Amino acid sequence: MSCPFYGKCALPLARAVVPQGGNQCALVLTAFSPCVMEVDEKKAPDWPTCPRNTAYSQHSAAQIQEWERDMQASKKLFEFKYPD
Repeated sequence: MSCPFYGKCALPLARAVVPQGGNQCALVLTAFSPCVMEVDEKKAPDWPTCPRNTAYSQHSAAQIQEWERDMQASKKLFEFKYPD
């Protein structure tokens, strides 16, 4: 599987991306939507060949990836430990 949005839920108001544990597509921001490749095309998720990989979706994809980077940076701040 090579899709960075597979199994995740994007929460635009919180600027967050949450692992969902299922086959949700994080690119659909308005409702739950399963992976179109798995459901409609009966194929493994693959971002380069996904029907949702369009010029229009590139903006959403970039935003979601930015949110994920922000979340990782925040997580590192909370994991910081002071030296003994």
